[in-house]
Amino acid sequence: MKSAIAKHDFANKGKFPPDLKPILQETAIKAITLGDYNDNFFNYLPKIFPYNRFTMFKLTKRLVYKDHIRLIHERQAALLDELAKQVNEGMDQAKAEFDRNVMLWEERKARRKAEDALKPSNGMEGVELTGSQPPTQSAPEGDRDHDKDGEGGDDEDDKDRPPTTRYRLNETMRGYLWALVQLSNEVCTLTNEK
Repeated sequence: MKSAIAKHDFANKGKFPPDLKPILQETAIKAITLGDYNDNFFNYLPKIFPYNRFTMFKLTKRLVYKDHIRLIHERQAALLDELAKQVNEGMDQAKAEFDRNVMLWEERKARRKAEDALKPSNGMEGVELTGSQPPTQSAPEGDRDHDKDGEGGDDEDDKDRPPTTRYRLNETMRGYLWALVQLSNEVCTLTNEK
């Protein structure tokens, strides 16, 4: 790049030499792929070009915008593939766990039905028939609703609900998701800069 720059006379600074643009673009793309596309890169450009940092920053960003976006999309696609592999592996485990929970839930439900069938059904179970106790009042309607919310209830409703499918993300998956978010933010930043 330095040898190509040395061949040019920059007497007319108003127009950047067109034959240097592909070289600058190629260098910037290489810096992007190596992870060196940062302030140090842009601070170095004014040392080899007779332009200030702002001009070189603006020109370089405009030259590599499409390629930079393409590279980001390629990285996103690779991360999504890796994430999909992790998810598919975890899905098998989640399905097995769900099937096991459904089987246990059905066994508990059948056991409760069998226990309920053995109980006497005269409607008086659990009531002592002594004359010395005062009659009990039923709870007002609002208190019954309060019990159903789980603060005073005995979780009967929870026992009757079928199990739900649960899928747990591991740290690797969270890392992939965070990297994808960062790449998405990078695309937004590049678009705003352009």
